[in-house]
Amino acid sequence: MTIYRLIVSDSIEEKILDLHRAKRDLASDLLEGAEMSARLTDEDLLNLIRG
Repeated sequence: MTIYRLIVSDSIEEKILDLHRAKRDLASDLLEGAEMSARLTDEDLLNLIRG
């Protein structure tokens, strides 16, 4: 089964998708190891929680 997502540029859906991607990348970096978590700023951690 293939699912296609059609996202219009400059739409709320695009912004949500970008936010989801950024959160996923930040969480992935955080879980990679202690050396990355030591480099995260307070703002990075808050952005991961808030969105």
